[in-house]
Amino acid sequence: MPKLIASLFGLLFSAQLFSQNFSEKYFNSMRWRMIGPHRGGRTVGAVGVPQQPNVFYIGVNNGGVWKTTDFGRTWVPIFDDQPTGSIGDVAVAKS
Repeated sequence: MPKLIASLFGLLFSAQLFSQNFSEKYFNSMRWRMIGPHRGGRTVGAVGVPQQPNVFYIGVNNGGVWKTTDFGRTWVPIFDDQPTGSIGDVAVAKS
């Protein structure tokens, strides 16, 4: 039994020996960017437009409704002028 435990322990920690180290030069050109609304995991509804596969709407709890026309790369708030920001669901009319 002690040999089994020692073997499992060695196997578990030997995986770190094979991890790869990458040079920082590969990451120097990377920059942080805003790619959508800050949702914080509280998106309550999302819907796409079947006739336009690049268009989506999301409803965000206390964040209004957001729209994208480029497959989710950028988002635009479309509900800012309304008296409330709390959204319960989002739907798109079939027409």
